[in-house]
Amino acid sequence: MPSITLTDGCKIHVRALGRGPTVLLLHGFGLDGRQWLPLARIWQHKYRFIIPDLRGHGKSTLGTYDEAHPIERLAQDVCEIREQFQLGDELKIAGYSMGAMVGMAHLCSPERPRVAHYLHIEMGPRFAHSPDWSFGFHKGVTADALHLVDTHKQQGWSHESRWLYERLLLRLMWEAFPHGFLRMFAKHLPLAAAQLSKAHPDLSIKLYGHLVTEGFDFRSAIQSLHVPATIAYGAQSRYFHEGSSLWMHRNWHGSELVRFDRSGHGLMVSEPHRFARLFAKFLGEAPSLAVPQAEPA
Repeated sequence: MPSITLTDGCKIHVRALGRGPTVLLLHGFGLDGRQWLPLARIWQHKYRFIIPDLRGHGKSTLGTYDEAHPIERLAQDVCEIREQFQLGDELKIAGYSMGAMVGMAHLCSPERPRVAHYLHIEMGPRFAHSPDWSFGFHKGVTADALHLVDTHKQQGWSHESRWLYERLLLRLMWEAFPHGFLRMFAKHLPLAAAQLSKAHPDLSIKLYGHLVTEGFDFRSAIQSLHVPATIAYGAQSRYFHEGSSLWMHRNWHGSELVRFDRSGHGLMVSEPHRFARLFAKFLGEAPSLAVPQAEPA
């Protein structure tokens, strides 16, 4: 598993496995590249998977993180990863949550990098609410994040700041799934939330500080994209209203929209067999090959 060094000295841990056409997989906030391993291992005999721990996550370092333009910095990291691994126009990219935010920023950058297919999972084209956009990120979680950012600005990593940070991670986990699904696993929720500590706390502060105050807005850029894309979302998501994904589908030329009826933000966990079939289709395989048994009722 190689580690590459970016131009600012940040060391990015990368899992590279398999052989064949190359697929770049971008994980969500607080996770790391291991999120993708169960699916990558199914297909590593036919595909080459490049799975980085994004900056400040997992085994990757934080580097000189740009507080003013954090999303652009992460997107630039993807450009550098592509360059170092010589990933050309035939590359496929899949991004989940924050990884989808980064993937979208990469595709919408001024260079307009080309990819063969893009799988975009549970992320809207604009993060913040505004007078002309009512499909922004969960308002309650946004308020919690803003409280954390303000407290940290005044106190640094005080006892109160750390408590607010841990509470935010727990709420992110709680809001990621339908409550009926969570009730079955309630006793495991604190442990699951602890897994979100894969993100460096300083990155978390800077990223959320940017997202809840300025955020990003790729609506104009998306309307001029001509990249084959599949947009997947959970119909019960409390992170983003489904109107966000519907808008993207209507304005992203040639995109396909896939709705997961029984899922919230964590659709890869709540409907794993269906997601495995979607992933197989994204690769270009017959979906039935991905999962040997039927979806449980």
